Amino acid sequence: MTAILLSLLIALLSMGMSSIHPSLDSLVLSIILGMLIGNLFKKRVFLQSGLNICIRTCLPAGIILYGSQLTISGSTMFHFAVVPVIFIGTFSLTLLFGHLLKIRRPFSLLLATGLSVCGASAIAIISPLIGTKKEETSISIISIMVIGLIGLIVYPLFGADSGLSNEGMALFTGTTLPMLGQVKVVGSMLGEIILQKAVTYKLLRISLLMVLIIWFGLFIKDNKENGFISFPYILRLILVAGFLAMVIVANTAGPPLQRVLEPFSRFFLTVTLSAIGLSVDFESIADIGPKPLYAVFISWLLTVILVYLFSLYYV
Repeated sequence: MTAILLSLLIALLSMGMSSIHPSLDSLVLSIILGMLIGNLFKKRVFLQSGLNICIRTCLPAGIILYGSQLTISGSTMFHFAVVPVIFIGTFSLTLLFGHLLKIRRPFSLLLATGLSVCGASAIAIISPLIGTKKEETSISIISIMVIGLIGLIVYPLFGADSGLSNEGMALFTGTTLPMLGQVKVVGSMLGEIILQKAVTYKLLRISLLMVLIIWFGLFIKDNKENGFISFPYILRLILVAGFLAMVIVANTAGPPLQRVLEPFSRFFLTVTLSAIGLSVDFESIADIGPKPLYAVFISWLLTVILVYLFSLYYV
């Protein structure tokens, strides 16, 4: 009971803090706060059963409800042609550098998902489908957060002298920053036109999570030995079906339903990451080292350079 209450309190606190500024993501805050609070306890065995309950109940609900947030409205044929190519490129580069740095395959898949799609949300959703450890989930979110923070500092300074058109800057911003909140913050600094266009690129990029959920949910073998939670195949089928059904329902009903369901999806995922954070030891994170950050940074940097050159000469 203590673990459940603690996870709920951390989740509510994180969601409250995230309302202060768009760049503050409640999912990132929850896992960091969970880790900080969890490591205050010398022994956390008494928390484990409650943390498992939080993860097993909140994560499936969060995954299914997140389908309501995927939309392709406002996208053009140019968006559909360019965004998937950048997505595949970023994903592949991250996998490549993960392999070169000898990072575990499921861990590399998680890093690639977070960087190429939508940061913490994608990582939280994909983690149980590919058998990652709690420490790997935490490090993935923190690594992607670091990349996003670098972008928040550099992009506004770079924007005025980039030589890009409004459409080019929107493409550059919307396809290379990891999280939607970061795209909104940078876009708002660069002007309303760039903001709207960048968000459209980003939303289409987020919708590609659907491809990964189908792929990982149905075709990746569950790693029961190393994964922090094991979903039986029938449950994975239900999750995929529920997620896709929610995508269809929400896109049919439109923005009003999406606005209603968004806080619930975010809440369930935030509780899940609070529970994961509470169960992670700092020592286990230190043992993994900085290789994951190196992998995503090099991949991101190459993606940034390539997308910038494309935006400069072809958009």
